Amino acid sequence: WVLVIGLHTSLLFSFSRAPWVSYIISVWLYHGLSYPRKYKNRDLVKYLLGAVLLVVVMMSLSYLIVSSFGDYELIGRTHSVKTRFIMWALAANSILENPMFGNGIYSFSEIYSFAPELVGSENHRSAWISNLPLAILNDTGAVGFIVFFTFIILVIKRSWTAVRRIAVDPDVDRYHVRVGAALVAFFLAMGFSSQTIPAHSIAIFWVCMALTERFSTLSRSLIKRA
Repeated sequence: WVLVIGLHTSLLFSFSRAPWVSYIISVWLYHGLSYPRKYKNRDLVKYLLGAVLLVVVMMSLSYLIVSSFGDYELIGRTHSVKTRFIMWALAANSILENPMFGNGIYSFSEIYSFAPELVGSENHRSAWISNLPLAILNDTGAVGFIVFFTFIILVIKRSWTAVRRIAVDPDVDRYHVRVGAALVAFFLAMGFSSQTIPAHSIAIFWVCMALTERFSTLSRSLIKRA
C-alpha cells in the first residue's frame, strides 16, 4: 500500500496531463476487462454510456482546471503544446520525403539540428518527435510502421482475449483475473500516453509487453487447473 499510495501521489504532483488521462483510461479498462460475466447487449450499452460519461466528466474537469488555474505555468503549459506541433510539422515533412522506408533511427535530430532553436532551447535533445506513431513513421517509414503496430495489436488482442476468457470462468481465482486485467489496461494506457510522450513507450517494451504476453501464455494453465 505504501508503494500504491506513493505512485498515486507522484502521479498527482507530476502535473503532466497525458499520464493523468492515461490513468483514468486504465482504471476504466481494468473494470471492463475484469467484468465476471460475458457481455450482453445491455451490458455493452451501459459500458459505452459510462465511457461517454467519463469523457464528458474528463473534458469538464479539464476545462474547469484550465479556466481556474491556467495562469500557473505547471497547469496551463501552452508552450508545450506549441512545441509538439512544431516538431510534428517537421516530422511530417521528413515522412513525406521518405514515406516507405523512413529516414533511419534517431535521424530526426540530425535532419533538423536547428529544431531546438525554434522552441527556444539550446539543447540538441530538444529535437525529438513527441509522438510514437510519427516517430516510427519518420524512422522506419510505412513498412516499419505496419510491422511494428501489427505486432503491438496482435499482442493486445491475444492478451485481451486471454483475460476475458478467464474472467468469465467461475473456477479461476479472481486474483489472477485482476492481475491480467491490470496488465492489459496498463499496456493500453501506456500506448495512449505515448501519443504525446514517447518516452513512456519504454514502459511498453520493458514492462507491459513482456508481462502481458507471459500472462497470456500462463492463462491457459489457469483454466486447465481450474
